[in-house]
Amino acid sequence: MGDSRESAVGAVVPAILTLFGALGAYIVGSKGIRERTLVSVVMICFAFSLLIGTIFGIEVRIEVEHNIADPDYLRQRELVLEQNKLAVESRRLQDYIEFLRLKNEFAEKNNLDLSKFDSAFEKHDTETKAGTAVKSEATGSQSSTAQKK
Repeated sequence: MGDSRESAVGAVVPAILTLFGALGAYIVGSKGIRERTLVSVVMICFAFSLLIGTIFGIEVRIEVEHNIADPDYLRQRELVLEQNKLAVESRRLQDYIEFLRLKNEFAEKNNLDLSKFDSAFEKHDTETKAGTAVKSEATGSQSSTAQKK
């Protein structure tokens, strides 16, 4: 919500003002002086908060559009994203090291041979290595076939 570049103000503000105008006209026409005063105060407060919200939205939109066009901001954003990726990969490596430590402690404590046990971490690594080896073998055989021709 709010990610589109289309302005919602042009559609929302007239609808809200029409609703409140009709509601205010009904209440002011059918109720006493106390209710009229209360409705008038509420409508003024609402109009004021609507104005402030619209101005704030305009400022935020202008700032975002300015930042999108600013190369320094984009570079800084890319650096932050890269730092976040580095932090995630570092944490992933720490978790893997902790997993291996726990696996070894468990194997020693229970006198188990877990050398043939592959976790999701290790399966991913071996599949990636095996996939790379298969691809390189396939590429090598294709290149040798091309050389024979």
